Amino acid sequence: MKTVSQLDADGYYVGTTTAQRSPLEQGVFLIPGGAVDAFPPVVPQGKRARWSDGWVLEDIPTPATAPAPTLDEVRQAKIAQIDRARDTALEDGFIFDGVRYDCDDLSVQRITGAAVLSILNPAFTTPWITFDNSVVVLTASDLAGLGAAAAGHVATQLFKARELKDDVLAATTAEQVAAINW
Repeated sequence: MKTVSQLDADGYYVGTTTAQRSPLEQGVFLIPGGAVDAFPPVVPQGKRARWSDGWVLEDIPTPATAPAPTLDEVRQAKIAQIDRARDTALEDGFIFDGVRYDCDDLSVQRITGAAVLSILNPAFTTPWITFDNSVVVLTASDLAGLGAAAAGHVATQLFKARELKDDVLAATTAEQVAAINW
């Protein structure tokens, strides 16, 4: 057996392999395909070795940079960012009568249901857990105002998101899209 140097399809050193003795010819070794009968090269950091009737050291090429995203890809990413910002703004709640209230989907459903009950029964009151987990008692009048404040908060966030998305779609360069922020 004999150690030889294995090359890739482009002639660059990739490692060592073993050449076997020929069973038919004395002193002849069978060199595997893509290998050369040469000692492995000493390859410094940042270089690679190519076989050309001897080892030639070359700089390792810098990898090609990924192509810049298309305008449509930039727009899609910005619209997703706007959607996340909208959802965060909704989940941050809203202020009514100096108190912050939750505005997630379940809270909006509860506020809407309680507001309807307050219309049906003007004497209706209910304890309510606020954003900071404190408890307040809301009257029918409070619930009507709370419902209106929640609806206003939701509409404000939705319309802001819609306007920003329209701006994104109207932008003609990636730089213009990048300048659009919540």
